[in-house]
Amino acid sequence: VLVPTLSGAVFAETLEALHKTLGRNGYLMMLGESGYQDADEEVLIENVIRRRPDGIVLTRVVTSPTARERLRASGIAVVETWDTTAEPIDMLIGFSHADVGRTVARYLQSLGRRQPGLIIGNDPRATRRGQAFSAALEGLHVLRPGFEQVPTVRVPAPASLGAGRQGIGELLKQCPNLDAVFCSTDMVALGVLIECQQRGIRVPEDLAVVGFGDLAMAPHSAPSLTTVRIDGTQIGQRAAHLVMRRAEGLPPIEPVLDIGFSLVRRDSA
Repeated sequence: VLVPTLSGAVFAETLEALHKTLGRNGYLMMLGESGYQDADEEVLIENVIRRRPDGIVLTRVVTSPTARERLRASGIAVVETWDTTAEPIDMLIGFSHADVGRTVARYLQSLGRRQPGLIIGNDPRATRRGQAFSAALEGLHVLRPGFEQVPTVRVPAPASLGAGRQGIGELLKQCPNLDAVFCSTDMVALGVLIECQQRGIRVPEDLAVVGFGDLAMAPHSAPSLTTVRIDGTQIGQRAAHLVMRRAEGLPPIEPVLDIGFSLVRRDSA
């Protein structure tokens, strides 16, 4: 199982479900950190292939042509997860990050927010969420006069609480009238909540805050965090079963599946 970062709490449910489902059926799960660069991922994938596992599960869609070709040629079962593509290498369980961005944009518009901003990690999937969010808001023509584009701050991935605190400060400098912010992860959003408390900014009265991932602490923050939930447990269980069926010589059930997502509405927006 390959993840871009071991510190990414958003993948915890998926990894736990993979570990438990595989373990109950006599499989051992090995975990590798691929990073966010294609070159690093190519090296790790090559090393994994040499060990001839029963299957490879990736918490992303592989974009490197070299890695895609190598995985296809290996004959090993491959499951790409946490994303979607029209051309999966083998099997896929994911959702549309662009649809996430558009859904959050429409939701903030329905709340009457006219000056949303964006704090986004510099990884490909977060970038797609952010681009779709911005395009949707600009297309809805809800931004205040003088702002043709959504104010945006990019932060390094994996993003931290500190990135959220710093990011909201930079956004407020760009746009003092900011009334909403969509964050690339719940961790960033929690940092925004902390900084707002420090500055005396009321959430959601002055600023609506939306995260992504529905981490365990999201319902317990003050205020509780509105966020986008992905069913990581379902992803892990289904990915495990796909690998095991292939290892047993059986055809996969639903080899390509869009599991969708849900917007969890809480106090912060």
